[in-house]
Amino acid sequence: MKERLHRALRWSEKYTKTDMVYLTKGGFWLTLAKGLSIITSLISSVAFANLLPAETYGVFRYVLSVIMLLAIPTLDGIDSALTRSLAKGENVSHNALLYTKMKWGVLGSVASLLIASYYLWQGNVVLGLSFLVTAAFIPLMDPFHLYAAIHNGEKNFNVLAKEEVVTRASVALILIGIVFVSKNPIFIIFSFLFCTTLFRFWFLVVCIKKRKIVVSSKKNLNSIISYGKHLTVISMLGKLATQIDKILLFQTFGGAVLAGFYLALMPFKQAQNFFNTVSMLALPKFSNTSPETLKKTLPLKILKLYIILIPAVLLYIIFANQFFSLVFPLYTEYVLASQLLMLQLLFFPRIILHNAILSQNQKNKLYTTSTIHAVLRIGLIVVLIPFFGIYGAVGAILIATLVNTVLLVISFLRI
Repeated sequence: MKERLHRALRWSEKYTKTDMVYLTKGGFWLTLAKGLSIITSLISSVAFANLLPAETYGVFRYVLSVIMLLAIPTLDGIDSALTRSLAKGENVSHNALLYTKMKWGVLGSVASLLIASYYLWQGNVVLGLSFLVTAAFIPLMDPFHLYAAIHNGEKNFNVLAKEEVVTRASVALILIGIVFVSKNPIFIIFSFLFCTTLFRFWFLVVCIKKRKIVVSSKKNLNSIISYGKHLTVISMLGKLATQIDKILLFQTFGGAVLAGFYLALMPFKQAQNFFNTVSMLALPKFSNTSPETLKKTLPLKILKLYIILIPAVLLYIIFANQFFSLVFPLYTEYVLASQLLMLQLLFFPRIILHNAILSQNQKNKLYTTSTIHAVLRIGLIVVLIPFFGIYGAVGAILIATLVNTVLLVISFLRI
């Protein structure tokens, strides 16, 4: 059966123009992991939406949005640079990279302490203590996730999938149990950060023990760190653009509205996470492919992807009302916003184009497209949210995403 499946996949390659054996082998585990993660996320979101007051849930989502920005100094671009280097067959030591990420992460802790001081000075004890707790985990939580970059670069997709499922499912179940006994947002935030950090630390240790001892040249390490810093700077404005809508909605309209917006956005996020399997598998392959070959083969593969994307979007738009009525009955007023936000899935191929450009070390093109997208999105959000609320955020996201897609297509064709 295995041999027959292998022959069938090889036969299908004349139509897909893709390495189907590689895609199926790696994609099976990653897709399984994504599927289980989506189920876990849905269960936890249902629990939070129905067991927590909307304002409390909004506070939790607000703090997590700010944490995404506070984690920028941990240099997540090093993860992508490491994946790219390992995929090219280079031997890389993880120790110096982990130390660099943790060292720079201290800046995030300092920023978190400043935010905590501000809120405590304003008399907001809940947010003040929440960011005080956050400061302790910033230099640890994201750097410990370095094992994911190692597994991805070494194509250990089955191991990565299992570890991600265990982490997400365990943290979700723990939080659901906590929500049943406590509605205190500070305790919930601490539990999320502590459990996530603990599981990531454990899997990092396991990953390190299984790896052969590698001594990297200083030149090679400096190259990865330098490229990682470039990638972090490139993504920095993008992360601000991704989180500023949630932060501004919370500051302008309160936690209840932010809770509704997050739940409206969640179906698209989960769909995107599912399709991200393709982009995760693509980066190691792209790193060993010439620009000429990419420009010749990738556009047709992206067009074929729409055979799946378009029906997925249409199905959600048709059944969104029933979905919300069933799982989020207290938030049915956000159905239209959720349907509009799902249109972003039609622009998913831009992530594949971004990875193609990334794999060819085209830093200038990434700087340009990322900066224009981020500045446009931030500007639209700041202007539209005060006047149109949640629909201002929706409009800003769709317009900026469309422009970014066009820019990435142009940049890809100019590699």
